[in-house]
Order: sequence, then structure tokens, then C-alpha cells
Amino acid sequence: MPESTFKEYCRSLWKAHLHRAVPWARDNLVVGFFLLITPLIAALLVYGVAIDWKVARTTIVMYVVVFVVYWTFHFFRAAWKLDVNRLEKIASKDIEFSKMVTEKDEEFHAVVRMKDGEKASELYVRDAEIERLKRAIGGTEWRELADRFKALSVHMRVSCQQIGGSDDNCIYRWMIVGQTQAESSECIALCSLAGAMLKKSPKVSLSLSDNVRRQAEDSDRWLLFLKESGAMGDITYFSEQLDDGNRLPHFLGDIKSFGQVSSRFCIQCAATEI
Repeated sequence: MPESTFKEYCRSLWKAHLHRAVPWARDNLVVGFFLLITPLIAALLVYGVAIDWKVARTTIVMYVVVFVVYWTFHFFRAAWKLDVNRLEKIASKDIEFSKMVTEKDEEFHAVVRMKDGEKASELYVRDAEIERLKRAIGGTEWRELADRFKALSVHMRVSCQQIGGSDDNCIYRWMIVGQTQAESSECIALCSLAGAMLKKSPKVSLSLSDNVRRQAEDSDRWLLFLKESGAMGDITYFSEQLDDGNRLPHFLGDIKSFGQVSSRFCIQCAATEI
């Protein structure tokens, strides 16, 4: 953008003033003044007629006054016109910017819709795989799942908090912690697949406890299966004093290197199904 100075502004104002004021002044004031002066000069020089200078001066003064008033009016009008033009340019720029923002917003939403479609496609493939494995679970499927668990980061960890001592009334709270959100989501998906396979495996399902069978979520079923199978470490027991005088037991534990631990138990399940 060129630098705007007061000098440049005055120059633009003068040009705008001349552009708008000169045509009318030329056609109405200058021409009229010329028609006034020409007969006076002709009468004086050609015909030698005496001129009433008092009337001539009065007429000339009136033309000059009208010319000054008109010139002043159009000078201020030119400044107003410049401001109007500036506002129109600003409004035009605002419209262009709004249009650009709208286009970019539409492009962003198009990318989001495309990514959502890719995510939906991935979920469809995963769900189809789960359904396929649910229909036919054997040693081969467990070994395949073991390989997928083993591919998880060794830093994957699962924490468990159990509130209550009775299996019928206790509450389980699980927390899966990975290095990234995507890795944690992948771990949850594999746990859901493993929990579903526990119920569909003909031989493995016979050894499940009633508490494991009752779990509504497939992922919770697999995690509780690991806990009951002795996969937990860093175990802590404590109890909480209740208002009625009874004590509420608590259990805390972790499964470190969760992917490798789950892989090992998948191999055990595969061996059971052989």
C-alpha cells in the first residue's frame, strides 16, 4: 500500500475538486463572464461608446462572488466525495475478505467431511473384522490378536480401581494410558475385540468367571479377565470408613507393558483352543 501523506491527500483533493467543479463553472460562469466582457471591449474599442463602469463593475463583482461561493462549495464537496470513495473501497475490501473467509471455511468443512468419511470407513472395516472373528474363534484368531497387541508401545499402561469386596456389588474403574490418543484408542479397540472373543471361544469361555461374563462392555470383560488371571502389579489394598461403621475395601493395581502382557494371555487362549 503506498504511503499516504498530507501532501498526497491535498493533491488528490485538488484533482477531485477540479474534476467535478470545472465543467459546470466553465459552462455557466466562465462563459457567462466572457459574454459579459466581450461586448464591453467591443463597445469601447470598436464603436467608441462610453461604458457605464459602475454597472459593469457591479456585474463583474457579482460574477466573482458567485464564482468564489461555487468554488468553495465544490472544494468541500470534493473532500466529502473522496471520503465516500474511500468508504466504498473499504466496503469492497470487506466483501472480498468475507468471501475469501467463506471459501476457506467451505474448504475446511470439505476436508473435515472427507476425514470423517475415512474414519467411518476405518470403523466399518474394524467392526466387520470383529464380526468375522466373533463367528469363528480359534487358535489362529487368538494368535493374530496376540501379534496386534504386541505391536503396541511398551509404555502402554492400564490402571484399575476396584471399590467394594463383593463381585456382585463392586465397581471397576479402568484407565488406559498410552503415549498418544490414537494409540490409546487402538488399545481400547483391541480390548473390545479380545473381550468379544472370550465369549465366542468355545473352550476359553468355559473357564470364565461369572463376574467376567456379566461385564456389559467387551473391553471391560478383557481387562477384568486379565486382573483375575493375575496380570496386575503394584497392588495396593486399603479400606474406607463409612458413616454406618462398616469399612469399604478398595483395590488399586496396574498392568505395565499392557500390549505385551495381553499378547501373552492371547497366546494362552490360543493354546486352550487347540
